[in-house]
Amino acid sequence: MLSKEIYKFFDDNNEIRATCKDCRKRTKFSKWQKCEQNVAETLTTHKENAIPYQQLSDIIYEHLLTANGTEEDFLKNNNIQFTIEQTLLLNSLIENLSTTFNKEVVYQKLANNIITLASKGDGYQYIYHSKVIQKKSIAFFY
Repeated sequence: MLSKEIYKFFDDNNEIRATCKDCRKRTKFSKWQKCEQNVAETLTTHKENAIPYQQLSDIIYEHLLTANGTEEDFLKNNNIQFTIEQTLLLNSLIENLSTTFNKEVVYQKLANNIITLASKGDGYQYIYHSKVIQKKSIAFFY
């Protein structure tokens, strides 16, 4: 029978746990590895399914036509909302912008370009409202 010293069953807050510290570390590392693997697989899938950003307006228009079947005014007349998730290839656009502007301006111009393409696709006009800056991202609201 294996026995471990009792102090190994306490966590950092001195609360007793059912598993020892070594087992918790192995489990934590294993979960971290799985999470990293899932993120890598998701990124690979998104890159494989990505389209050039210039095609966004066509994609939106096609989704609108698919959503309503035959009548183009169906969504407008029935006030129906829907979501399109699409990964865009922005490399060429970023390269053109990043040579002359700082990061925040580049992100704002990227958002403006995407909104312009969305407007062409769905026929609506979007007005910039605000932005939220976080540690690793900037969100623009229109």
